[in-house]
Amino acid sequence: MDSTTAFAAELADTECSLGTVLKSGSPNMAEALGQTELDFLLIDRQHASPGLETIEHVIRAADLSELPVIVRLPRDSLGLVGNVLDAGAAGIMLPQTETVGEVERVLPKVRYDEGRSFSPNTRAGRFGTVDVDRDVVDAGLAVIPQIETPRGLDNADDIVELDGVDNLAVGPLDLSLSLGIDRESDEFNATLDDLFDRARAAGCGIGTFVGTPAEIDAYRNRVTFLACGSDIGLVTAIFD
Repeated sequence: MDSTTAFAAELADTECSLGTVLKSGSPNMAEALGQTELDFLLIDRQHASPGLETIEHVIRAADLSELPVIVRLPRDSLGLVGNVLDAGAAGIMLPQTETVGEVERVLPKVRYDEGRSFSPNTRAGRFGTVDVDRDVVDAGLAVIPQIETPRGLDNADDIVELDGVDNLAVGPLDLSLSLGIDRESDEFNATLDDLFDRARAAGCGIGTFVGTPAEIDAYRNRVTFLACGSDIGLVTAIFD
């Protein structure tokens, strides 16, 4: 799809991209958010339960405004990588990534030249109506390991050096809990800044999750992409 051809590079760009997490699984919400200034959506299959059909409907709705969609898949769902990419997803996020080996097992499921099977009769292949440049598609798809544990933090330098990893994500809540450090503390902020600097020095994009406009402003110049809140969280906050 046109919206995926440069998505990995867009996330790694120095200008911060902004997205949100779509927990509702609502195609209508995806279509509505496509009318905003958001740069991407993240479908969360780790902490929500959208099925493949729902994921495809959401991607179809987002495609109306060429809004790229990332799908976060938990470890026990990595067999679905090919399915969600065939549905038109622009990238895959890998939560709780800790080792190079974990990412290396996923990359062949994403890259055609490394073993992923190809069928033109899919949404990503425009149902066989056009010739698909597989090299261009490979270069555009984002594979985003998510760092949330001390072991992942220790191995981050090796993970970002992998061919095919152009972006890294940080799960700040789980990382702070696993490190036993208050998320609001200077020590944790220093840990984040060190990881941000290491990724950027390696030429890798890096992003994290925030919850408020104030946090967007605080992080915008420190990372290359941000996922702010969620559709459900934003709605319920109105009535809090």
